[in-house]
Amino acid sequence: LAFGGMTSMTCGEENFKENSSINEGKELLAFLKNDTNKMKKDMIAHLEKKYGEKFIPLYFLAESGWDRMTFYKEGTNPKTDYAYIYREKEHGEVVYRDNYFGLIIRDEYENLVKKEVEKVYGECKVYSEFSADVFSEKMNKDNSYKDAIKNGEYLRTSMKIYIKAGKEELILEKKADILRNNLEKNNLNGMYTLYYMKPGHFEGLTRESHSEYVKEYTKGFDNVCYESWDDRRAKK
Repeated sequence: LAFGGMTSMTCGEENFKENSSINEGKELLAFLKNDTNKMKKDMIAHLEKKYGEKFIPLYFLAESGWDRMTFYKEGTNPKTDYAYIYREKEHGEVVYRDNYFGLIIRDEYENLVKKEVEKVYGECKVYSEFSADVFSEKMNKDNSYKDAIKNGEYLRTSMKIYIKAGKEELILEKKADILRNNLEKNNLNGMYTLYYMKPGHFEGLTRESHSEYVKEYTKGFDNVCYESWDDRRAKK
């Protein structure tokens, strides 16, 4: 019915329009969900082809111009062994970049650092985490930390070093300077935090538990020495 140039819809027409909007919304959500699932599968396919491993997606984030997925290798710990892959378009083509190479070289990197720490402090535990910054496509499962150095990769790493502390903190601070110099000489660049542990608090630290331990049990430290070493680009 028309009143003064305006059209009045019947109750049935209003319900039809409302249902149509709901259906269109559901179809859009289904399309977006299917599109997201396809992107996840494409990302996983790229990773498996590149590294020859099986991977499992964790989280997916879609942003304007790029998408990011968190993933981990099948059989590993998703809490400590996750990495990121990015998907974006460049010159009309889809390109992928990831930081999984950081996990490939993690053990090698930590062992190199641990050897230097042990020379200065003795028994220690070291745990590293590479940032979300990506590595070049040249880096794959056949490459090492030393290869990354030769290739000039940007190695932005957060390294937690746990040691048993003595009472002579001044000596410990001097030792921190010695350690810093030794690490830099060996191209083991990163951001390091030294934790001087009280007796009985060192043994229970693991890769999975140490971050929460740092937050909850600060009384377990004799001292915390933050050494912000900003030269993180590998030197050729």
